Amino acid sequence: MKTLALAPFLFALTLVGCVSPPVFPPSPGPEPVPQAVIRVSAQGGNPTALRQGFLHGLSNGRISARTTSHLNALRPGVWRVSNLFGTHDFVVEQNLRARFGTKVTFNLQDLFSSRFGNPVVVGPDCLDNQPQHCFADYRSLRQEWSSFVDRFMLAAAERNGAGIDYFDIFSEPGSTLKGLNLEQIFDLLKVAHDTIRRHKPDALIVAPSIERFDGPGLDALFAFQLANGVRIDALSWHELEGSPQDVPAHIATARQLIARRFIDRPDLAPREIHVNEYGAPQNHLIPGWTVGWLAAFEAGGIDAANRACWPVSGGWTDCANGLDGLLLEDNDTPQPLLHLHRAWAELPRMRLVVQQAQPGLAVIAGRDQNHVALLVGRYGCGQNGKWCIGAPQPVQDTPAAPIDLRIEVTDLDRAANARVAIECYPNLALAGGLAQPQTRPEIIVPVVAGRLNLMLASLADGAACLVRIG
Repeated sequence: MKTLALAPFLFALTLVGCVSPPVFPPSPGPEPVPQAVIRVSAQGGNPTALRQGFLHGLSNGRISARTTSHLNALRPGVWRVSNLFGTHDFVVEQNLRARFGTKVTFNLQDLFSSRFGNPVVVGPDCLDNQPQHCFADYRSLRQEWSSFVDRFMLAAAERNGAGIDYFDIFSEPGSTLKGLNLEQIFDLLKVAHDTIRRHKPDALIVAPSIERFDGPGLDALFAFQLANGVRIDALSWHELEGSPQDVPAHIATARQLIARRFIDRPDLAPREIHVNEYGAPQNHLIPGWTVGWLAAFEAGGIDAANRACWPVSGGWTDCANGLDGLLLEDNDTPQPLLHLHRAWAELPRMRLVVQQAQPGLAVIAGRDQNHVALLVGRYGCGQNGKWCIGAPQPVQDTPAAPIDLRIEVTDLDRAANARVAIECYPNLALAGGLAQPQTRPEIIVPVVAGRLNLMLASLADGAACLVRIG
């Protein structure tokens, strides 16, 4: 009422030039939807070299025809196994190496731990409490480890290699081998290395498979390799903490250390980089986070990446069933990540350069002769930060507000309209089924002077979408 009464008076003063009128804020309205922009050129690009795959994830004997059909669509590039859940036998029986070129990585320490406990503990004080996990001293552990690796390699030779492409020596040695110093851990590495090479000189060896990236630790490992003639073919670590934004610095540091240390002995230098477990428990079922990891690995040019597996709500683990979060426990029912990984597997392999500035937004773009496709994902901590705080299993949180994403594609070699199809994969946060992706109505977008503009509206926090332009 006061504003209405004063309005004529203020207007009159303005007319005679006595004072300038005040500027009142507009009436409250709905909050504007945040926007982001990505730009993609449809020209140039390079084929991706990333082999994406899985860790354990399926127990033998619980595989249906639909499970096999799902795998056919995924075309796994690498599979890390130890037969803890029968997965190695499944991979061999399915003949994935011949059908898809799947590289099989066998983890020796997992198999050793299945017999001697996890963690394995060295020290006389632990024998009374955990005899199945304990060795009285390092010498007794070393002897058992040496015999184990020798027996394993003999058995692999009897099975004509047992379908193994990479021999992965350790499994998070910093937390699974207790009571050992770094020198002793490196010595176990050399024992395994020498035994493997004695049986199979051309074997490809993966190490150290540590829990997190550790530049100084890797530098110490490289110094040990040089001093002892140990050749590691694929350098490996896990990305189970932080976010995809941390990955570029890790990869760059690893490559710098390799270049500096092995300048005089390139024959001992790792030729590949594997992130052989990625994704934290609290966010590993969130599609947007998965796009973030895959985009970071592709941009870094690493060779192989395996999804991590974790316990999930309801008392089961997607290590034994569920393919690391792509299926439910029945190994049949799709979760959102199954559709996302299928979309990634079907992306044109020629990758395009994407320009984007907003943190927490990941885009992978590919093209072939007739199409451009973009896999878009949003990842963040949630309004309460729960998706970035360590937890033993997936957790729920309140998502941040949706955003509208403007996509600009240039250098299209067409002058007509383009059909755009969009399918999305929601952020359920917890384990849950999704029979089909969420599809949006197909739209026709004009292409003007080789340029296309479209809006991907309401991209939810943690969600991902596939945009096909053709």
